[in-house]
Amino acid sequence: MNGTDCGCEDTGPAPVQAPANPPGLDALAYRIGTHSAFKAAMLERLGGDAVLRRLATRDDGDPVVALIDACASMLDVLTFYQERIANEGFLRTATERMSALELARAIGYELRPGVSAGTALAFTLTEPERVTPPPGVDVPAALLAVTTPPSVRIAVGTRAQSIPGQDELPRTFETDEEIEARPEWNALRVPTTQPVPLVLGSTTWYLEGTATRLTTGDVLLLLADETDTPEKRAWDAGRVVTLRTVERDGSVPAHTVVTADSLRPTLPPTRPAQAYALRTRAAVFGHNAVPWETLPVALRVGEWVPNSGPPPAPPVPPGDDEAAPPAPTWVTGPYADRRHSWADAPFPTGTTEILLDRTYPGIVPGSWVVLAAEGRAQAYTVEDVYEETAADFLLQAQVTKLVLTGPGIQQFSPRTTTVHAQPEPLPTAEHPLTTPLSGDSITLAGQVAQLPSPGRLVAVRGRHADTAEEVAEVRRISRTITGPLASLELTEALTHAYVPDSVRINANVAPATDGESRTEVLGSGDGSVPFPTFTLLGRPLTHVPAATASGGRSTLRIRVDGVRWDEVATLRGQPPEARVFTTRIDDDGVVTVRFGDGRTGARLPTGRDNVVADYRVGTGRAGDLDAGRISLLLSRPLGLQDVINPVPATGAEDPERLDQARRSAPATVLTLDRIVSLRDHEDFARSFSGVGKAKASAQWDGERQFVRLVVDAAPPARARLAAAVDAARHADHQVRVDSYAPRPFSVKLQIGTAADRMPDDVLTAVTRALVEAFAFDRRDFGQPVAASEVLAAAQGVPGVRGAVLRALHFTEDPPGPADVLTAGPAHLLTLVEADVHLTDLTEHER
Repeated sequence: MNGTDCGCEDTGPAPVQAPANPPGLDALAYRIGTHSAFKAAMLERLGGDAVLRRLATRDDGDPVVALIDACASMLDVLTFYQERIANEGFLRTATERMSALELARAIGYELRPGVSAGTALAFTLTEPERVTPPPGVDVPAALLAVTTPPSVRIAVGTRAQSIPGQDELPRTFETDEEIEARPEWNALRVPTTQPVPLVLGSTTWYLEGTATRLTTGDVLLLLADETDTPEKRAWDAGRVVTLRTVERDGSVPAHTVVTADSLRPTLPPTRPAQAYALRTRAAVFGHNAVPWETLPVALRVGEWVPNSGPPPAPPVPPGDDEAAPPAPTWVTGPYADRRHSWADAPFPTGTTEILLDRTYPGIVPGSWVVLAAEGRAQAYTVEDVYEETAADFLLQAQVTKLVLTGPGIQQFSPRTTTVHAQPEPLPTAEHPLTTPLSGDSITLAGQVAQLPSPGRLVAVRGRHADTAEEVAEVRRISRTITGPLASLELTEALTHAYVPDSVRINANVAPATDGESRTEVLGSGDGSVPFPTFTLLGRPLTHVPAATASGGRSTLRIRVDGVRWDEVATLRGQPPEARVFTTRIDDDGVVTVRFGDGRTGARLPTGRDNVVADYRVGTGRAGDLDAGRISLLLSRPLGLQDVINPVPATGAEDPERLDQARRSAPATVLTLDRIVSLRDHEDFARSFSGVGKAKASAQWDGERQFVRLVVDAAPPARARLAAAVDAARHADHQVRVDSYAPRPFSVKLQIGTAADRMPDDVLTAVTRALVEAFAFDRRDFGQPVAASEVLAAAQGVPGVRGAVLRALHFTEDPPGPADVLTAGPAHLLTLVEADVHLTDLTEHER
């Protein structure tokens, strides 16, 4: 075989060369060649040497070619790993979490180890019970002690466990604060009724109880306070129109609701008054008299009656006038002059007396009566009472005479007047509260002897005003007692409004976080060993939410010979006597504890098993639980009965992922834990545990400029972020941390599909592309949406020949075309599949 046959001509330089990498790549091309390139290059170089040029074969079976093939394989493997090592050496291109962990440590950043979930635990205490001695047994009072204590100290670390669901493990939560709990704080109530003074002019009356003995048509009397003389005392009267009895409902006592037509309709509601039921209804003597016009003529006019002189004389002869009989006499009727003073006529002016139709022994001097007739009414005080026989109006009866004090008796007449008398006080009831409980102030019902101190948590439970579901709120108390009733002033307003009679407030509430406590002997100290290290057996180490730069705080506490040592970020710069240590968490969650060497941090004192660690184990989103899931008491001091989490356990974060570390690690060298510029606010927030997205903007409130920091974070994490920002910002820079508001929008497009594609498949792909292009992770707060963006995303899908945008609008607005949808600083415009409306263009439309 000759040189021409073997194909070993020298054709130029080897094809192996360094690859080019423009900026912004997610992966580096770092291999200078592959197996085939290396092999081809070495085979080509054979022709460049006079001795090797005589090698006429390129068959893989030849030992030289086989050696070249083996070397090419070796170089292929080496360059493969060289490229992987090169990629792992940059935070942007690293694919291993360990690489990101070590790269971040090079700039002093540790990957966040995760944060445990936080919630509030509401404890129920057993009501105290006293020992009851047997009948007839005399037991000293000192021995009649309660079987349960009046208060219980719930210590830090009191444990409660969740009820696991399907394929779940139970989670242990421990309290973070010590509280005093009392049985009377199990279910504090709010007032369900409110005192509403009954005033003159009222038409709706709330009366105590249901046995009022009132009926429709009864007359009620309202008397103002007794500061005035009886003659000047203000009054009102009403006639019962409707009665509605309300039985006891929970904490709302039984009561009667009365509506009445006022007998003095022109009287506006004025002064507070006392209510009376006028139990006696009487008529006036003469009410049933026959009308004057129907009396016999002899009674109402008169008549001629024969003259009644001495006995008649003997008969007088005819023609003798002196002997004629005497003429008849005119007798005026007894009621002839009573036409205008009969029973229909008003009482005489100035009179103070009236006669009732019979005797009424229940009417006594000093009481009140109401005279009512034809829309008129007047109240009078009874000055005196008599019983006598009355004869008038062709009537005769034993009656009660009333001597009254008050004006206007001449307005009434015996026939039309009804006398309402014998007042009986009616105790008024408080009005049921119908206004839902809301806001930042809660007034408690009744007298509460002892109240929780300011800064405590309370759990508010009740029916929601519009959904009738039980929900819970937990808020801090800033003030306790104001006025005669206890009032809780909350640091924040309640999120929901509650029906008052359903509200129960538990003040035996303590904050709690996920993680189970452990005490572990790490080992023995040796003063001759610098930088000693120990490893914790339990993992993952719990970090609880805190207002720190990272958003979390380690639960690790170390004691050496019973003395506490403090954790620091680095031993560098620590004094020789400083009792400090550092921790490092590897990719598997194993925690290594390192102590000083006597120059940068103190050495451990020599001792046997004198290094002891207290820490908690458990973290991550597995601790996020719904309300009511934590209900098993693992710590049960005397008097503690039950526990529940009234609000969900939230705020948990898994250990930081690789993609998160790529964003967060550079932020530490950008901010250096201090905040100056707007970008610093965003970088600081993004590196905070529990924050997914952040946007800072300078705004003006009319008086001063401030920074508005909009974040994607739950309320607890947002509150901790605000505290951490306050600690890191300049004192003169005001910052407001707000949550973002999602604002969905809708699109409608007509899509022209390629002839070789299935239209349904193309439309599905377009929908998926649009949803991905405008997903939460792809958009920023305040970022607008342009029609060109929508069209570009749709037309970039394979199989799309064209697209026509028919509508672009916010979901809550009517459909319509728009060039740009603008967003406020706190809005995030997103698109979901349900808001994408696509149709296929017909051939004619194309």
